[in-house]
Amino acid sequence: MSWLWLAVGFALGGPVWVALAVWGARRVWRNAKRLSARAKGQKRLVELAQLAGGLAHEIRNPLSTINVNLKLLSEDVGRIGDETHQRWLRRLESVQA
Repeated sequence: MSWLWLAVGFALGGPVWVALAVWGARRVWRNAKRLSARAKGQKRLVELAQLAGGLAHEIRNPLSTINVNLKLLSEDVGRIGDETHQRWLRRLESVQA
């Protein structure tokens, strides 16, 4: 749209052309600056999402290993029927939940 104003200013000539050229150039520069800022913001969001995904992966891996071992331990303790082992089994189940 600013190029249309430049063409009109050029057709009119003189100071009008200069004023419209400066106005159009400033408008183009502002739009470019705004788009650049938006692109930087989007890049930061992408980097933050990648960081969060990597962090979640790093936390989830050890937790899943712990959970598998708790299940195996619960199975082993559950085979023994005395009261002490049943109390251990309840505690293991509460940690798993």
